[in-house]
Amino acid sequence: MEILQKLYQSILITGIWEWIAVVSSLIYVVLMSYHKISAWHFAAISSGIYVYICYNANLYLDATLQIFYVFMAVYGWYSWNSNDKKLKFKTFPLKTNILLIVLGVFTSVILGWLFSTFTRQYNPFLDAGIFVFSIITTYLASISIIENWLFWILIDLLAMYVFGSRELYLTAVLYLIYSLMAAFGYINWIKLYKKQ
Repeated sequence: MEILQKLYQSILITGIWEWIAVVSSLIYVVLMSYHKISAWHFAAISSGIYVYICYNANLYLDATLQIFYVFMAVYGWYSWNSNDKKLKFKTFPLKTNILLIVLGVFTSVILGWLFSTFTRQYNPFLDAGIFVFSIITTYLASISIIENWLFWILIDLLAMYVFGSRELYLTAVLYLIYSLMAAFGYINWIKLYKKQ
């Protein structure tokens, strides 16, 4: 009950920029789940705003990740646009996914140690994992790898915890919604994959 009261209080005091970022993010994920190129425009808008929000919450890795997202929005738009509407869905073999996970965990541990040692980063190891796997997963989305959605489900649930623990409750709810939308995106991309 207390968490619902905090969520309600947070919604009441949420600034206009966080609202714009949240709404733009939701539009991005909906459009992405339908494989629409315009999704990348909303990704750039929301990520640009979240750079500022995350930096002010001492979530330096998240702020850096948002800068990466802005660049990936440009790359994703270019990649999808240059394929002249003939973009094909792809899937990776299990071995490739396992390799991505091992490399991601290894990189996350190193980055988490660096940020726990040299910064005031909140929850550095968990945030490093979110950071590293978000980079991997965003790239997978930009080249239409179906498994990206499975990675997003876990990443979004972990990010929900991090943002909630920093009392950014509206953004935490956004990440819960993201995880549900990622499940929908996975199902939808599988259907589209089977039709190609």
